[in-house]
Formats: sequence, structure tokens, C-alpha cells
Amino acid sequence: LVLPRMVVFVGLALAILGVINYFQRQVALQQRRLQDEITRRQKVEAVLEENSTRLAGIIDTAMDAIISVDARQRISLFNPTAEQMFGYTAREVLGQPIDCLIPARFRQTHAGHMRQFGETGESFRKVTSLSELSALRRDGSEFPIEASISRTEVAGEYIFTVIMRDISERKHAQARIEFLAHHDVLTGLPNRVLLRDRFDHARSFAERSKANV
Repeated sequence: LVLPRMVVFVGLALAILGVINYFQRQVALQQRRLQDEITRRQKVEAVLEENSTRLAGIIDTAMDAIISVDARQRISLFNPTAEQMFGYTAREVLGQPIDCLIPARFRQTHAGHMRQFGETGESFRKVTSLSELSALRRDGSEFPIEASISRTEVAGEYIFTVIMRDISERKHAQARIEFLAHHDVLTGLPNRVLLRDRFDHARSFAERSKANV
């Protein structure tokens, strides 16, 4: 009787040890999986942090003004070039309506364009206008700009980012070239090109109105 009982006892002990070993292997496997997931997430976070740092460096050193607004048109990003261009610090404008950077006569039109852009589903658009695009500095002065706008979705909310460039110097240069093309350099008086152009214009007008020049 003793021997069969011993056999049963040993069998039960081996079975119990097998179960314990199985659960130990399962626990070890889960731990390895958990550690692998932690390592993977740490790598992803490191890549995201690196990309974020790189992006921040690009934004901070960009030669164009970069301004982001949320769906309520509140400023959420204002890079150093924008600070120089508009005369505001980022701290002063973050959370403020972007209207403070837009001449009053254009604000309603701008709001309509932003609403339309949000409804189109487009992710990028160059801002165009029949009239010259203008922005408003802190001191109340206006200046001509070129701008493009993009839209991204972050945590279920749309973020609009405007990249703009002050083209005042270009406008001045174009005006200077236009002036020199039609005026004498020394006297500043209209030259033959301008006089000829005005004569041709007057003759064309006269022909249309059947009048004499």
C-alpha cells in the first residue's frame, strides 16, 4: 500500500510542479512582452521628441513668419520671425484672436476665407486676393504680404498654420524699377517711353470716343 501511495504522491507533485512551471513560463513570457512594449514605446517617444525638437528648430529659424491658430482663430504658435515682423512677442499674442494682425477692413473677408477653407477639405492653399494682401503691425502700420495656409488635425481639432512673407522691399524695388523705366534718372521728369505710352493711351481713347487728340 505504501508504494502505490508514494507513486500517487509523486505523480501529484510532478503535476503540481508542471502547472507551476507552466505559469512561471507564462509570467516570464508576459514580462518579456511587457518589456518589449515598453522598449518600443520608449523608442517611439524618443523619435517623436527628436522630430519635435527638429521641427521647433526649423520653426524658430525660419525666415518667414509662421503663425498657427485653432478652430476659434486663437493664436497658438507665433515664431520669432513673426515677432520681428509684427512687433509683438509670442507671449503677448498667444491665445489672442488673429484679428489683431489683420487690418480692420479685411477681417470679415478673412473670416469667410478661413471658414470656406475649413469646409473644402483641402490641406494646403496659397492665399490669393484680387487686391493686395496686407497685414497689421503692432504700431498700426500696414505692410504687403504673401501667404499660404495649411490645415492639420490634432486630437480631433483642426489647426490652421499660415506662413507669410513681408514683400515690402520687393514692392519698393518694383516701384523703383517702374519709375526708372519711365523717368529720366537725373531730372526725374517723364522720359520718351512714358510720354509715348501716354500718347498711345490718349490716341486709343480718342479713337474709341471718336475724338481728336
